Amino acid sequence: MTLPNFLIVGAMKAGTSWLSAKLDQHPDVYVAPEELHFFNDPTIRARGLDWYEARFEQAGSAHAVGEKTAGYLLGKGLLEDIDACLPGVRCIAVLRNPARRAVSQINHHIRYGESRHPGDDDWIGTGDFERIDERFAILERGRYLEQLLAYVARFGRERIHVVLNEGDIDTRPQETLAETCRFLGVDPAYEFTAAAERVHVNRNSRAGVALAARVPRLGRLISRIDRFIPGPKATPYVPTDRDREALAAHYREANRALFDWLGRPMPPGWD
Repeated sequence: MTLPNFLIVGAMKAGTSWLSAKLDQHPDVYVAPEELHFFNDPTIRARGLDWYEARFEQAGSAHAVGEKTAGYLLGKGLLEDIDACLPGVRCIAVLRNPARRAVSQINHHIRYGESRHPGDDDWIGTGDFERIDERFAILERGRYLEQLLAYVARFGRERIHVVLNEGDIDTRPQETLAETCRFLGVDPAYEFTAAAERVHVNRNSRAGVALAARVPRLGRLISRIDRFIPGPKATPYVPTDRDREALAAHYREANRALFDWLGRPMPPGWD
């Protein structure tokens, strides 16, 4: 039976796609090509462990076999199931400045027609934002420490590896990948191709975003098709000064507690 021995668990919009794409270059690593949502979507979980195992048929002789589902980090009530199905599994969490991560997630939902574009208005803290936040847990996803502590309580600190977007990926990508390889037990000397190159750059058009907003039930399909169509690109949500400060204030103490726990200085880009 081939099941994953590592998971990239999140956070959403923090750099998990970069990490999975780079690790998959390694000859001793296999990463499933899509987010599987096996442990955080009851409909998919009902397909059973045989269905899940089949997603890793192409792993061959890879020493490290994994999948990336960015929703696992926040997922409540998942850890017991993960532990039972994947004994000994190792977990990697990619963390990004939570205020920036929140803005990126907001733009994600705008592209899929799941949220309106607030334009130039102050938005954070309004009833409109709170409805979106309640549905998609935008603010909660950035309170990383409480999520990490739940993982540590279940799996132990030695089976949790933390990668920072600002502080690791942006300034030392090759070293970051080498450290992750050591965590996974594969050759850390492997030279990754285009280690500094990012993935998932927004390419959606203004017309596509507008159409997704009109037909939100087809928003994800429209977004996937639209990114390949040439034309003027959509203007992303850019927080006002007030919104930027509101997000920073929301996470300030939580960030300090996080880096105290990690035992490393808070890098530029997190203050």
